[in-house]
Amino acid sequence: MKLSSQNPDSEFLSLFGNHLIKKYKKIDKSVKKAALIIDNSNGSNTEAMVSEIKATSYRTTIYGRDNTSGCLDFSNLAFIHFKHYDCYFGVPMSRRIGLPETSIDKNGIAPDVRIPLPLPARLTDNIDEWVIWVAEQLENNN
Repeated sequence: MKLSSQNPDSEFLSLFGNHLIKKYKKIDKSVKKAALIIDNSNGSNTEAMVSEIKATSYRTTIYGRDNTSGCLDFSNLAFIHFKHYDCYFGVPMSRRIGLPETSIDKNGIAPDVRIPLPLPARLTDNIDEWVIWVAEQLENNN
């Protein structure tokens, strides 16, 4: 279904029932710069997104104080239950191409620009010290 006649270049797609994601048919040329803020608690699926953005977006700069946590080389675990020991063992079903040369697990993904500030005193889903710092960097490097 189309989003609206006012914006025919995008549409909503169904994802897991009622959840919807917005898909764009072309890239918005008015967006000149974008920032993605990471920290060392980002791993796994977040690292997959960061890796993809670093590889494909010339407009996005990755900011952070530390590298990501580093847990992407092996994924999609299948768990085996050992009844005798009452424990589970995780076996990865997929692995990144090019290991060990392209390993992320050893060091994580480094930001393009290091944020020289301590972690915000209170993390919110809104504006904090890091967001203000990154916004100023984007403004100054325009």
